[in-house]
Parts: sequence; C-alpha cells; structure tokens
Amino acid sequence: MEPVAVFGVVLGGAGCVASATSAVYFRSQARAAHRQAAEAQRQSENADRLALMQSNLEMYARFRETRNQFLHFPNPQREWRETQPRFAEMFDACGGLDNFIAVREAMDTMQDVYFLRKDGCVTDQYWHVWTKTFFRFFAEMPTFLKVFDFAAEEGLLHPDFVAFFRGADGGALGDPAPAELSTLLPAQSFSLE
Repeated sequence: MEPVAVFGVVLGGAGCVASATSAVYFRSQARAAHRQAAEAQRQSENADRLALMQSNLEMYARFRETRNQFLHFPNPQREWRETQPRFAEMFDACGGLDNFIAVREAMDTMQDVYFLRKDGCVTDQYWHVWTKTFFRFFAEMPTFLKVFDFAAEEGLLHPDFVAFFRGADGGALGDPAPAELSTLLPAQSFSLE
C-alpha cells in the first residue's frame, strides 16, 4: 500500500473522529443552552408571580388601612353599625370595633401567609414558625374563633383558607405548599374543633 494512501485513510479516520467529537460537543452545548433557557424562563415566571403577589399585598394593605380608618372617625363607624347590624353585633361581642379590627388584622395576615405558602413563597422554616406560634395560638382564642366564623359566613375570607384553617382533613392543619416545595414539615397536629 502506498504511504500516501495510508496517510489519507488515517487522515480521513481522524476527520471522522473529530467530526463525531464535534457533534457530541455541539449537542451537549445545545442541551446546556436549552437548560439555561428553561431556567431563565422559570426565573422570569417567578419574578412575574412575585411582582403580582406584591401588588396584590400592597392593594390589600391599602384596603386594610382604609378599613382601619373607621377607628378614627365616629361618623363612618356609626353609619357602619347602623347599616350593617350583624357587624355591629359582632363589634359588641368582641368588645368594640377596635378589638374586632385587631382580630381581623391577625386573621388577614394568617390568610396572606396561607396563600403565600400555597404559592411556594414561604419557606419551610417560616411556615413552621407561623403554624407553631401564630396559627396555633389564635386557634384556641374564643374571640378569634367567633370572628373567624362570622368572617367565613359573611364571605370575608377566601373559602380555601376557611377550609384549611378549620382543618378540612379531619382536624389536622396541613401544609398547602406545592408537593415539590414542601419537604420538611409533617401536617400540624392541632385542631380547631
């Protein structure tokens, strides 16, 4: 065999190996680019979701601030009582509008935390703190429970939160986090019954 022919075969074989190596390299680069694009998309969606939630929380804070203004002005408070007799009864049962609003503030905060956890924005450690302190203590307070039942009946609370807080699964307070985000905590063991 001619040395030039051997050299040509070797050179051709080396070219095939180089081509195969390049194809594998380019394919791995394409996969990495696809993963980066998917991660960028996920981060963008998370940023959009967090911005929307922040906007919702800010609007709700404005609503609560407006509601709380009734404490400072006797005329709107009087008219609220006159036009909403069930509310007036609840205000009196709580010891006044200021007590009712303090309980509703706690309740609204708990509902916010519930939906933030459900959306995957409250970490396991904060969820543990909330459920072992804030949620648990209020679940045993008669005034809170009275206002909770009233707020649920009046449609002032979201039905998902009402079902969650009442322990819809047999009395245990569960974890509303998406399954892929809830990793550390078992269902809480206190009941509202």
